Amino acid sequence: MSDDAEYQKDSVHCVQCAESIPAGATKCKHCGGFQNYRRHFEISNAALALTVAILSVGTLLIDRIPSLMRYIASEQMTLGVYAHITSVSMDSLTVVFFNGGNGTVWVDGGALCHTVSVSDSDDLILEDIGFIRPVKESEVTGAFVLGYETDTGKSGFFLRPDETAEKMYHSKWLMQNYLEFDRDSHEEVQRGCFISITSMNGEEGAVVPVMNNIWHHALIEGVSEIDEEKFPKKADGLWWNSDYEFLPTK
Repeated sequence: MSDDAEYQKDSVHCVQCAESIPAGATKCKHCGGFQNYRRHFEISNAALALTVAILSVGTLLIDRIPSLMRYIASEQMTLGVYAHITSVSMDSLTVVFFNGGNGTVWVDGGALCHTVSVSDSDDLILEDIGFIRPVKESEVTGAFVLGYETDTGKSGFFLRPDETAEKMYHSKWLMQNYLEFDRDSHEEVQRGCFISITSMNGEEGAVVPVMNNIWHHALIEGVSEIDEEKFPKKADGLWWNSDYEFLPTK
């Protein structure tokens, strides 16, 4: 058998760029696209820069946040789509979408939500006025990403102009990433979710609805009770277990 024939036998086509890659590969060497579940969360370079700045705390990007916030509010990034979180927990996420643009868009069936852990989540509750305050960077003990997906078999949905849709996503996996936080900083940590959208002509965009303090506290409380020793260690500085049950360990 020739080398070319042997290569064809042990290769497949990338699900994103259609180039030949080794069978069993999880990431394409040509376009960098993931071949497994992570392809549902693939984002463009512009969206990646935006997500890192908005959803994580990075001192090098602090000065870019105001301009990035204006960018995400523009139709250039959101393709005219607006999103609002109506509820979020360790088990599910509900988002209301509205297409205020001129064309139909495809909304991805996966969502990423970022949150942080603290030593005592009850410290965030101001009982005397019934208010939940934001987390300060100095209080953070860890950073987490929760992956949510819509019902099995549904990779996403179309949203026509002037159409509103409410979608529920269910939690599928949880990762811990090693972001650095300034222990002396009193800056508030803002967290949100990331959902990819695409226009009919292939233009990529995203919506990044920010969680209010109540919804964010639900996730903070959930991840703060996790026994991190139960996480199997994975590559890229992440901890991940797709079968993890979000149950308190205390």
